[in-house]
Amino acid sequence: MTAGSSAGIHILTQMAEVNAEHRKGANMRILDDLQRIIDRNSLYIRSGKDTIRISESGNARVLSFNGTVYSRINLGSLYTREYWDMLMPLAYMAQKTDVLMIGLGGGTVAYQMKRLRGADVSIDVVEIDRAMAEAMTRFLPENIGIDIVIGDGADYVHAPRRRYDAVILDAYVNSLIPEQFFSRSFLEGAMASLKDRGVLALNYINSANTEQRLDEYVGLARDLFAVYELSTLHVTLNRILLFSKGMRKPEIVSRIVGAGLADSQEGRDVIAGYRKMHEFY
Repeated sequence: MTAGSSAGIHILTQMAEVNAEHRKGANMRILDDLQRIIDRNSLYIRSGKDTIRISESGNARVLSFNGTVYSRINLGSLYTREYWDMLMPLAYMAQKTDVLMIGLGGGTVAYQMKRLRGADVSIDVVEIDRAMAEAMTRFLPENIGIDIVIGDGADYVHAPRRRYDAVILDAYVNSLIPEQFFSRSFLEGAMASLKDRGVLALNYINSANTEQRLDEYVGLARDLFAVYELSTLHVTLNRILLFSKGMRKPEIVSRIVGAGLADSQEGRDVIAGYRKMHEFY
């Protein structure tokens, strides 16, 4: 499935406008399993018991799932000043970079990568929720030309359509990563889906109840990868880990430094996060 049919979302401000448009038979794309409700400054997409909300205030556009923020973009800048910025430079893992994203959200990282590199980065996304794929076309301000597969990323890595320079695991149900991604089977599949000098990146929301789980996961991964944690300079619960296949820290950092991000404070912060990353032994 290719997400490429919408240029963005249109926020209506009055319910009366929606009712009028329906009476006029406006040509709005509606999937059979979605109910859209428009209110002031928000677009709601409902699928079963779940609700995806897209809201906008100034240059900030946010997508949330059942009240948990999944994506954020700054309409006036490449940077969000949050964890997505740390994943964006993985678009420079190769001269022409192939990226697999597991978990779409609103597509923040894909949007950032495409703005950075254009046709020099090719992105496949595996997303289990068809409603989320539809929401992305409403959330992003332009068509970014990525390919979306509706399915389970834990299965996809065992039979990928190609091999990748970077695999990004950012799959959540509300605030928890689904259980299938904590298995050795997934790690082995991810490793096989990577090129010889590829990296698997993990966004992990840390809390007192989940820190031990991450430690156990890192222990499992170290049998297969060199494992690094980035230094996130902003206050955040997100921990960004890189599981590297065939590359050590100096080579990873050299690629990030060459990404051309140093012309802004936000970019320098991202570079510093890679320079200060530490390895788990």
